[in-house]
Amino acid sequence: MNIAWGITGAGYMLEESIVAIGELVNLGVNVTCFISRAGFEVLRMYGLLNMVRKHCPGGYLHEIFTDYDEGASSPHAARLALKIYRVLVISPASSNTIAKIANGISDTLVTNAFMNACKTGVKVLIVPSESSYKHVKSKTPISVNRALCISCTTKCPPSMKCPTGAFTLNNIDKLPGLKLTLCEGCRICVEACPYGAVSFGLIVNTRAREIDIENIKKIKSMDNVKVFKNPFKVIDFIKRYR
Repeated sequence: MNIAWGITGAGYMLEESIVAIGELVNLGVNVTCFISRAGFEVLRMYGLLNMVRKHCPGGYLHEIFTDYDEGASSPHAARLALKIYRVLVISPASSNTIAKIANGISDTLVTNAFMNACKTGVKVLIVPSESSYKHVKSKTPISVNRALCISCTTKCPPSMKCPTGAFTLNNIDKLPGLKLTLCEGCRICVEACPYGAVSFGLIVNTRAREIDIENIKKIKSMDNVKVFKNPFKVIDFIKRYR
């Protein structure tokens, strides 16, 4: 069985989605990853890119396609129109992606894949990052606790050891800052800070907005589209659908 798996820019249930991909691969399912630009950035800052590459190492039907490679036309999204894949999964689906899908906008690799799937009757399974008014616990990428930071200025260990230049000192006040789009989630800075001011995976409570819930309702009413609360429910569905 061949499936396409779309990843967008949401941190909640991101790691769980990649674990689910791995479980499907272990079951003999061919998985191709379609990753939006935001999805790629979030995967990198959470340090999960290598995990995706392990499950999708390359070769036909085991590739990773991204917005960076595909450009505006998203040519590989046409595989959905050719019905090369029996199922398209989008997990996690960020609120931005949900809004685009609900309103017929196809301007990313993942939303283009959705459009092609819908036009040709390919089953689509979606896991929204936030699907109810209930609070969910989400983990943050690298962050700095200003209350614990003592401003080591030019001798700031995290900034000295950061391999990507993501952890920097401001040129004016010399306070530490993070360029998360450069961060690869290696967590060297967490270990390097002697004062515990740098953290990874802090828990924050978030919940969906009213407009997010309305957009999910629109998607649920679409033909051939199913919405699930977590990616492991997707695995159960695919096992029955094979």
